[in-house]
Amino acid sequence: MNVRMRQRRTVRKARQDSEHRWYDIAGVVLIAAGIIAILSLLLPDTGVVGGAAGRSLEMLFGQG
Repeated sequence: MNVRMRQRRTVRKARQDSEHRWYDIAGVVLIAAGIIAILSLLLPDTGVVGGAAGRSLEMLFGQG
């Protein structure tokens, strides 16, 4: 009986760890996107990706 309970706990813990991992990855991606957005709006020359992001954000939200 103890073996089954340990196996269930292990499976449950593995599921929780994988769910937390996806949240962690999503958080890092959102932070990186925010930093890129801020840099593309503040700096005049940020390259192709930064320039495109800056123009699209200015088009969406204005110069504000």
